[in-house]
Amino acid sequence: MISANSGLSIRVALAEDAKQIVKIYDWCIEHTTATFKKLAGSREEILRRIKSPESDSSWLVAHEDGKVLAYAYATQWKSRPAYHQSVETNVYVKHSAFGQGLDESLMRVLIDDLADKPIHVLIVGITLPNLASIAPHGKLGFSNIGKFNEVGYKFGKYINVGYCQLILGSK
Repeated sequence: MISANSGLSIRVALAEDAKQIVKIYDWCIEHTTATFKKLAGSREEILRRIKSPESDSSWLVAHEDGKVLAYAYATQWKSRPAYHQSVETNVYVKHSAFGQGLDESLMRVLIDDLADKPIHVLIVGITLPNLASIAPHGKLGFSNIGKFNEVGYKFGKYINVGYCQLILGSK
C-alpha cells in the first residue's frame, strides 16, 4: 500500500473495487467527454480489464475509508509488436473528488510502476479543452505532441483530442 497523503492511500485495484470503479466511469460516460464510450460499463468488464494480460501495469486506486475516489491504469497503445513498449495511460476521478490532485498522485505512482517495466513511452489522449487534465500531466513531465481536430462526437458536438507523451527511457 502506498500512502499519498493523510487518510488517502493508493494501492493496486482489487476485484472488490470493480463496482466502485464502474460507478466512477459511468458518471464520466454520462456527464463528460473524458471518454467517448456511450453505454454504461459493467463490473464484469472492469474485472476482465483489471486481470487482462494486455494490461502493462496494475490498475491503481486512490481510496479513503474504503471508498474508491479515483483509478488509473495503462494499456497497450497499439497491438502491433513494434509498439509493445508504448502504453496509453488513463485516470478517472470521482466527480465529488475533482480538484483534490488525485489524478496527479495516481499518475505519479503509475509512472513509477511503469518505469520499472520494459516501457519506453507513456501516451495520454485528452479531450479538449481540458486544463484540469492537461496541467497535472504537464507537471509530471508529459509533453504536448499534437491534436486531432473533431475526431470525437458526443453530446451533439465534435470534440478535439490532444495527445501528450512522456518518454521514460530504455530498459
